[in-house]
Amino acid sequence: MTAETLHVARFEDDGTSKTELHVALAHVDAMCVLTLRGALRAGSVRVLEAEFDRLGTSSFHRVVVDATELTSLDETGKRVLTGLAHYVRGRGGVLSVIGGSNPIARALEVELVHE
Repeated sequence: MTAETLHVARFEDDGTSKTELHVALAHVDAMCVLTLRGALRAGSVRVLEAEFDRLGTSSFHRVVVDATELTSLDETGKRVLTGLAHYVRGRGGVLSVIGGSNPIARALEVELVHE
């Protein structure tokens, strides 16, 4: 069974320009794929945290964070993703990060998966 939700956060980044974060969560049996597109920053983490609440009500063994199209990440965004990694592991699950050659995704993989 597959279910998917999409949420978008629009916010002012540093008070100068409009920025967006698109978050999609897809469930495929015991796996969840969390796709992030745009800027994961202090102004946008609320939309990602809403998806974490949905994770808490579902059964999963594996969470895949697709950061291929993540364009920026600040310390707040990093802390939220670190919290997700701890939550998934605490439930006996596995978290992985994919993102190809995206340098943000590579940095997240090192920080979240190999900590």
